[in-house]
Amino acid sequence: MKNDKKKKALHTILADGWFSWKYIWENSKKYAVLQLISVLVEGLYPPLAVLLSAWLFNSLDRGIDFKHAAMIVICMLVPLFAYNLWGYFFDLSLAPKLQKKLQFKIQSDLLKKTCDVELEKYDNPSYYDEFLFVIQDADTHIESAMDTMRSMISAFFTIIATVGLFAYVSPVVMIVLIVSAVLSLVMNTKRKKLDYQSYLKATPLNKKEQYISRVFRLADFAKELRLSKHGETLFKEYDSNTDAYVTHIKVFGRQKVWLQVVDSLNFYLTYLVVIICTLHRVTVTESVLVGGFAIIVNSNWQFRNAMQKFSEMLSELPKESLHISKIRAFLSEKSAEKKEGLSVPSVSEIEFVDVSFGYTDGDMILKDLNLKINQGEHVAIVGCNGAGKSTLIKLLLNLYQPRGGCILYNGIDVSKYNMQEYRKHFGVTFQDYQIFATSLAENVIADTYKEVDKENVEHALRMATFNEKADMLSKGIFTQLTREFDDDGLVFSGGEEQKIAIARAIAKKSEIIIMDEPSAALDPIAEYELNENIKEYGKDKTVIYISHRLSMTKGADRIFVLDEGEIIEEGTHEELMRLGGKYSEMFQIQAHKYILGMSDDV
Repeated sequence: MKNDKKKKALHTILADGWFSWKYIWENSKKYAVLQLISVLVEGLYPPLAVLLSAWLFNSLDRGIDFKHAAMIVICMLVPLFAYNLWGYFFDLSLAPKLQKKLQFKIQSDLLKKTCDVELEKYDNPSYYDEFLFVIQDADTHIESAMDTMRSMISAFFTIIATVGLFAYVSPVVMIVLIVSAVLSLVMNTKRKKLDYQSYLKATPLNKKEQYISRVFRLADFAKELRLSKHGETLFKEYDSNTDAYVTHIKVFGRQKVWLQVVDSLNFYLTYLVVIICTLHRVTVTESVLVGGFAIIVNSNWQFRNAMQKFSEMLSELPKESLHISKIRAFLSEKSAEKKEGLSVPSVSEIEFVDVSFGYTDGDMILKDLNLKINQGEHVAIVGCNGAGKSTLIKLLLNLYQPRGGCILYNGIDVSKYNMQEYRKHFGVTFQDYQIFATSLAENVIADTYKEVDKENVEHALRMATFNEKADMLSKGIFTQLTREFDDDGLVFSGGEEQKIAIARAIAKKSEIIIMDEPSAALDPIAEYELNENIKEYGKDKTVIYISHRLSMTKGADRIFVLDEGEIIEEGTHEELMRLGGKYSEMFQIQAHKYILGMSDDV
């Protein structure tokens, strides 16, 4: 069983290495070819340099004249110069340019793939951690895996060539060095294993340290830190975490020292044995010339360095394989987005049939929910926090899939449709909307701006009651938003950003409009104007409101009251007020607070 696991691990490592080479070959053949040339040059030059040195020493030992000796030196310098020239050209000119193109390609592939990840996977902590693990520095991991393989193959070439030199000069010395190298390989493997164990144990400590550092660094936490004692609590955690880290370093540091001492003794004792044996053959038996002695001395260092490099790269492969395996798995995931499916007609009705859903097993937010919306209706979904209102919308958009029941669009399960085409029928303002680091126009149009979009953008801003503000901007709809890319970019208030998000939904020109808490950041006057504009804009559209502010939902054709994942009331505003149930209670509380606030102001 243990052997089977080892074979499987080796197979995975080789497959991951092959994936890296293949990926680079498919996306940058020039870079791949240059890497192969580097393998040959780096692997074969060191033994060649040793042979040339031995040639010089042997020639001097035989009494060669100055002219011929000088020619040999020149012959030695030519390949050295060519070797260094290649290194400069590759490392400083060719590689950086090709690496950047390759990095862009890898990141592009991964970022495009993220758009296919099912939204509910973001709610799974273990998946999300893996997801971040893959996305962050994926380009570095693929290149690193290839560099590791390249260095290992290069070192292997050097080892084979050097062993050949040893066998030619002294088979005994060759055997001694091979035994020493095997011992060094074992020590290095143990050291790498220890490094990996240390890394695993340090991960939670690093995570806590990074979190605390992030809290003090980000503007999001600045106000809370100045108005509370959270900072003191976190400093205590930081001190405790530091003590734990110091202890961790001590424990693993001692073990690493002993391994290093054993490896160093192995190296120096082997070197001593090799030199003494070779000196004996040069001075006593005279079976080896000075050139042979030079080969032994220089090749000894080269062999040791190559073995060290080979063992280090070999022990790096499992770690690199861990990264590459995750990248391969992520890129090979099947898309949750249906690229094919039924064509999507105009909406006639939307129906939730016994729909149940929970973000985690056993914690159902929606429970056997039934709900029907007809084309052209303006409906409102209201309820307390956590009732499942926003979740219902995510299910309708097929961002999540029901755990029970189904959602029908014109009587057909939405999962049967081409999902990209299906979502084009919805213009949505999410409660947790986002403003992007692009121009105002591109934030509204949600695409690259073209001149033909101008009328649509301006109309959407007008419907969202943001047109007056846009007209006041020096660059108008071409104003850059946020300061991510532009120091002069504008950052609007929460209410202004919300209007931009509403304009985005309107500019999409969809037949179904969804407004999830569209007035949460608006003042009463802006809310009234927006409400009237949406009514006007949505006269021939299906509109779904989700709002805590019941004044926004008062004019809806039907109101659904959601409580603990179930529809408990349904009707018009007047019908629900007469019913005297949950909706009536919520409306009266809000109206009372508003009137009371007005009285207090007076």
